[in-house]
This record gives sequence, structure tokens and C-alpha cells, in this order.
Amino acid sequence: MVNLEYSLERLDEQRRGALETRAAFAYYSLCEKLGIQPEDQLLYEQGYLESNRKRPEPIKPEPAKFNIKGFLNESKCINIRDYFFDVSGKKKLLVKYFPRRFSAGCKQDLNKYKGGQIGKIFESIVNYYSKSK
Repeated sequence: MVNLEYSLERLDEQRRGALETRAAFAYYSLCEKLGIQPEDQLLYEQGYLESNRKRPEPIKPEPAKFNIKGFLNESKCINIRDYFFDVSGKKKLLVKYFPRRFSAGCKQDLNKYKGGQIGKIFESIVNYYSKSK
């Protein structure tokens, strides 16, 4: 019980500090946490507006257009039979031409694979699209 009282006192101290420094968002948040009526209604309302302001979404890169010919042309420069050869180049091409599949957080995040595994994936995709061409 003593810890709870101490925590409430610390929060109220922070709230008064936010009031003095005119930190609207902090003042609003602390009034809400403590469940008390604000002394400064304008500062409280400003904090409320700041808390509800839509935060910008992180900018996601535009996915490359699905271009099999471009992928196959660029893959000609890479030795696909040697799985460990130019792994970073293979990885870049996979992410460039198949961003919704191989980018971080997608179906197959290439950061989870080792060099030879990336080489095998690359070879499989090149072979598949070479046959369907």
C-alpha cells in the first residue's frame, strides 16, 4: 500500500511539473492516469488534441514492378549453380523483384536464411521462371 501511495505522489509531482513547464501531452496523460480534474483546462485540452493526432505511418518503399524479364536478365550475371557465390547480390535481386515475398517481415524474410539457403532459393526461382518463359 505504501508503494502505491508513493507512486501516486510521484505521478502527481510529474503532473505539477508538466503544468509548470506547459507540457500539454504529459499534463493530459498524467491527469488521465490519476483520474483528477485538470487545473488548466486549456492545457489539458491541448494535450488531448496532441494525443489523438494521427501519427504518420512509416513510409514503405514502393514495390518494384513484377518484371520477370528484368529479373532473368539481371540474374544472368550471377552464378546460380554455386549457392555461396555472391549471396548479397542474389538477396538484393530477390528483394528488388519480389518485395512482397522476400522483404523483411514478409512471407520469406531472407534475413532468417544463411548464404547457401539464399543461393538455393535464388536458383529455384531462376529455374522456375526460365522454364515458364
